[in-house]
Amino acid sequence: MKTIHIANTDFEFELANDDISIPIDQAWNNKTMCLQLQYLPLIYADESDAIALTTLPDQLFIEYFSSLPWRSKAKLPAFIPIGTKQKFDEYDRCVSWGASRKIQQWANERGVYYTMPEWEIVKKINSKAYSFSNSPPLANSALIWNSNDLKKWLKIGHGKRVLKTCFGLSGKGHFHIDDHTEETKILNFCEKEWIHNRPLIAEPWLERVFDFSTQWYLDIDKGVQFIGATMFESNSKGVYQSTKIGSEDVLFGPYIHFLEKHKNICFEMLENILKIGYFGYLGIDAFIYKKTDSAIALQPIVEINGRQTMSLAALFFQRRWFPDKTVQLFFSKDIKEKNFLLPNKIISHEGKEIVFNLHLSFSIN
Repeated sequence: MKTIHIANTDFEFELANDDISIPIDQAWNNKTMCLQLQYLPLIYADESDAIALTTLPDQLFIEYFSSLPWRSKAKLPAFIPIGTKQKFDEYDRCVSWGASRKIQQWANERGVYYTMPEWEIVKKINSKAYSFSNSPPLANSALIWNSNDLKKWLKIGHGKRVLKTCFGLSGKGHFHIDDHTEETKILNFCEKEWIHNRPLIAEPWLERVFDFSTQWYLDIDKGVQFIGATMFESNSKGVYQSTKIGSEDVLFGPYIHFLEKHKNICFEMLENILKIGYFGYLGIDAFIYKKTDSAIALQPIVEINGRQTMSLAALFFQRRWFPDKTVQLFFSKDIKEKNFLLPNKIISHEGKEIVFNLHLSFSIN
């Protein structure tokens, strides 16, 4: 099936802001991460597919990427300027990173099939408040709807804690606090969400032992389908760093029983999500943490991402190019990395050169 891919990694921004009048290319223009990650389908798209882009990669990158030995001289997918108005009858469908009313309009105008769940359902299941409500609560955790909730929560615990916005992305939207954080700063952070009638998710900051995610596809006809599991690493603030993909027995080792427990819990929840009208790709983050000095425990549902994810992209990449290997996908500041996968600079549609500070790369174990 010939597919046009659009990696709208500004998905969370669209969730948090109902204004969809700004064109896609303008919306991405001030978001460096989105400008770089729009090329992500390059690492897994079929050569019969196309990628819609705000800026086409330069010839130097195309020559470099085409010549990478592991690609075995496979042809690149086609590149489509996202601003073009032409019809694309030769493509069967458009698939986006996350459901988007903007992309729905874009596809309709160009005669390409695109389907998505109702927008309010997309917002509901992607809210961290929904994830919180569908997972066993951590001790001293709460939904914070107002200043009274905040005061109560601040009194019941001590030490390092975190407040999360409903639509934060990869550690962004987190406010880390401890016993010395000024209450006025905490209140200011919360009020920015409360004015939109959104709660904060308040949790203790735990010592994590193992972070992982599972990737799923919810199909109206075929039901809940498990795609695969990955382990991932984040920094001390919860910001994504890397993903490891390979045999689940190897990746999870002594924690494999926690993966099975997580999958069983998720399956029942995902059947309910399918019943309320959500369909498409979905990733679920989980972690294993130190409960006491001698015991560890599973937090089975930390975050529900009703969209494609870096872990899903990593799975697609590994299964297409290195199916029998353990692969680690990571961001590096070193431009000399031999295996960088995305352009390291582009010329924007306004003629401005944009240089990216981080570079997506991979290693094989």
